[in-house]
Amino acid sequence: MEVWKGHDGLVLKVDWNSVNDLILSGGEDCKYKVWDSFGRLLYLSSSQDYPITSLSWAPDGEVFSVGSFNTLWLCDKTGVKLPEEVSATDSTLHAGMTLGFYLTLS
Repeated sequence: MEVWKGHDGLVLKVDWNSVNDLILSGGEDCKYKVWDSFGRLLYLSSSQDYPITSLSWAPDGEVFSVGSFNTLWLCDKTGVKLPEEVSATDSTLHAGMTLGFYLTLS
């Protein structure tokens, strides 16, 4: 069994995408990371203000979402944040929420 040293502190969330075969991780160290399936680090975010508590790939593997205390980011598959950031000062976003993407068929 292989063990990866992914974060300083606990890893709080992990998500894998079967389309692009990439893995996301987020942790208590306030960073999110993008990995390939061999355990090679492809992207390391800068330290955010709060731990990364939620993350989720879009089904097509082109983008993913990252959640932290009252903040939600959309990132491309390389890990780079897209220009829009969602913040909430009320209870519409909270640390324990689950992020997800849904496919709408028309």
